[in-house]
Amino acid sequence: MKAFAKVNRSRTMFVAALACVMLAGSLSAFALDTRRAKAVAAVTIVTDGLIREFNSTTYVGLSTVSITVPATKVQLVEATFAADSSCQGPAGQNWCSLRIEADGIEMSPASGLSYAFDGVGDGNDYFEGHAMKRSILLGPGQHFITVAGAVSLAGVKFFLDDWSFTITQYNNGK
Repeated sequence: MKAFAKVNRSRTMFVAALACVMLAGSLSAFALDTRRAKAVAAVTIVTDGLIREFNSTTYVGLSTVSITVPATKVQLVEATFAADSSCQGPAGQNWCSLRIEADGIEMSPASGLSYAFDGVGDGNDYFEGHAMKRSILLGPGQHFITVAGAVSLAGVKFFLDDWSFTITQYNNGK
């Protein structure tokens, strides 16, 4: 009986160790996405003081900036969007979303419609300042960086005012 208990304990320890290794491996899939670059190569800033309204549950473009990465270069491109925003709707627990794309691909961290730039509040929820930042590595050529907005539910309205869209290009992106 002691031999059986010893074998059973060894199996249990093996299974526990294997589970730990597998868990550690699966957690590495959620590791941080770290990118590095050298000097700033270019900065482009677009601003607007007019109120814009979105009410679509699919993304609609607000502004697109064209940038060029020189031949033989890879650049880390960082996009920052800041604005006064107001998200209004018939029901709480809904939100207004933004995303920033490079050539139609959502920049990192990519979170789709689940990214809440602003949320539907109560009747006293007016314009407030919010910001987001995204990044991507881009190779040589012309690229189009777009900020787009959407709402989580039909009937929700998303307002943006006094916004600034900044694209910073860094050389030697990795």
